[in-house]
Amino acid sequence: MSRPLFLALLVGLVGPFLPVASAQFLYLVRSTPENPGFRLDFQSAPWGASSTNPPKLEVRSVMVVGSDARPTEVAVTKGDGGELLATTDAETAFTTLNYGVSNRGEGQTVLLRYHAKGQPVGGQAVGLPLELTSKGVNGGVVFMATAGGKPLGGVTVTVFEPGSDEPRTVTTDPSGQTPAYAKAGRYAVRVGRFEKAKGEHEGRAYAGVWEYSTLTTEVK
Repeated sequence: MSRPLFLALLVGLVGPFLPVASAQFLYLVRSTPENPGFRLDFQSAPWGASSTNPPKLEVRSVMVVGSDARPTEVAVTKGDGGELLATTDAETAFTTLNYGVSNRGEGQTVLLRYHAKGQPVGGQAVGLPLELTSKGVNGGVVFMATAGGKPLGGVTVTVFEPGSDEPRTVTTDPSGQTPAYAKAGRYAVRVGRFEKAKGEHEGRAYAGVWEYSTLTTEVK
């Protein structure tokens, strides 16, 4: 296995889809008040310079949760600048994307799967198999990682704090919770895991799944 490929594996994204130097992930980011809804970003930093120019993604709709707490489907459309938008007044939106099968090296292949969610602080879990939620504490926020509804203790969580394109990594406690953050503003959080699982996607067999879940939220 080459050194660049090995380094890419360390961040969990390999294969022909993206340059190995820049791992990218799927985020749902709240749009502006003039255009209510969510924008889909697929990149290394959730609100970097390339956020309005995502690659071609097979995301045609997202699920949103309104005041009645019942998920409904909202179509994804392309904006004037090429960005992917889901127009909605709902405060919570989420989606799952099976991105594709990638070579892991030594004849092994993995399916890349992304779960993305945008939600206010204190929002409820929506049932994603790998999920992040948030909770307000003492004017700040903590994040919780779960899998199948159960806490994920001792896992690495990547946190983009307000005003920063450089993330911090922290480890969850036994209850699946991160340390608290006090800054007001917009956060993006990511967690990932690998599972051995055989299957097939678009005619390609895979032996495992790299799964990532992201959450964006605003602390006021």
